[in-house]
Amino acid sequence: MISNPIKIIILAPGKSGTTILLEILKQSVHGDTVCFVEPAGCRIDDTASLSGKTVLSKVPLNRMLGYDAFSPEACSSFDKRILIQRDPRDLLVSNFLYSALSLSVTSDFWKFSQMVSALRVKEQRPKSVSYWELFQLLVRLSGGGIGPMVVVEQYLKDLCFAARVRRLHGDRAFRLRYEDIVDRRLEKLEEYLGLSLASVDEVAMPYRRVARSKGHGDWRNWFLAEDVEFFRPRLQEHLEDLGYGDDWELPAEPQVTSERASGYLMRLAEERGKFCALEYDASSFPPETSLIANPSLDRRPYEIPRIRPKQVTVYPSHGARIVDPRIETPDGQRVNVLWEGDSYVYRYRVEVTEDGSGVSCGMAINDQHGDAVGVNACSHHDEVIEKVAKGSTLQAAFVFQCRLRPGVYFLNAGVTSSTDGVVMPFVHRIVNALGVIVRSAEEGFQAASPLVVQATER
Repeated sequence: MISNPIKIIILAPGKSGTTILLEILKQSVHGDTVCFVEPAGCRIDDTASLSGKTVLSKVPLNRMLGYDAFSPEACSSFDKRILIQRDPRDLLVSNFLYSALSLSVTSDFWKFSQMVSALRVKEQRPKSVSYWELFQLLVRLSGGGIGPMVVVEQYLKDLCFAARVRRLHGDRAFRLRYEDIVDRRLEKLEEYLGLSLASVDEVAMPYRRVARSKGHGDWRNWFLAEDVEFFRPRLQEHLEDLGYGDDWELPAEPQVTSERASGYLMRLAEERGKFCALEYDASSFPPETSLIANPSLDRRPYEIPRIRPKQVTVYPSHGARIVDPRIETPDGQRVNVLWEGDSYVYRYRVEVTEDGSGVSCGMAINDQHGDAVGVNACSHHDEVIEKVAKGSTLQAAFVFQCRLRPGVYFLNAGVTSSTDGVVMPFVHRIVNALGVIVRSAEEGFQAASPLVVQATER
């Protein structure tokens, strides 16, 4: 370890091991230490206030900030500079999976589930789908009107930018390979820094989420022959510049594990609190090959199996019981993915366990924060059931048009009764009876038609 103050900056593309290296450095120094994690720029201006302190800063290379932000002059206040490089093919895979998290950031559970389903195809049959097909699917699902070739060209520009930054620093910075961090071959780095580096296997929370493979060369499991044919002429110059040679050999039996693919994506979405109010798992999303083969994202009714609210509140029954709450299309197909502007029917069955009078049914829609965004209930005289007998069954149906922002919503169900026109407390109520995902661009909720309640004898 080192006791004298030192200022160290780490410059690298994203997903290149900066987090674990920063953790190693933090545990290798003594005294007051100030850490700057991905600041807007890499220059620390207030050096006077930091005198006598060790400064550790990790900064992702950002082409949009220009060369000046990462030049030797911009980093002149640092005693030591570390430039990390990583195999561009591994970067492609790692950035692809981390970028897929954006589908959950927008709270579009439908798109997120489609990406997870496609990844499960890759896990179960690695040779059935290429990396390039998955890459194109992600670009289509992400939207924005940018084609996959444009995204590839932007990536190549980022590689050129990183190469220019390395040339600008020359011998004034230590060039560290990502693979050496993973394999803990850090003797030359120790010599450059003049300190003994601690042994660290895990990063501290909340940065543990970024760890995925904790290895290198995983691109070989993701690429197929057509991927090599596509990327080789585009990346070979960069590979040679970085010292990775011309090795594009692929394994006979590639293996893509859930921990490095769909499971990784699900874990990050969960840790970031996306869809946190829903219970779901990777097995909820059956492997989907049609979406990979067919780039059209048709507007169609859809149900994601086995997703449900994490918190469902079922109140005590006082003469009735709500059963089987569900959303259906007008033709009776069950769905839990709704489209803006389309009409749906919220249904549930009410089993009457005691004689009652003045019975009415209601519904409400809440967002993930529990705020009501839509309410409907019996309000007309002919919608109230004057008398219900024990053993009878009511069928409640609410026809509505979906006008909600994209996201996750929950539907409530309630049954009330009245005596002499005075509404009594709920005879049964379920809060968060059903969870739905909305694919929409507009907000609001409106009932397209009044509630229809029919009483039928068993």
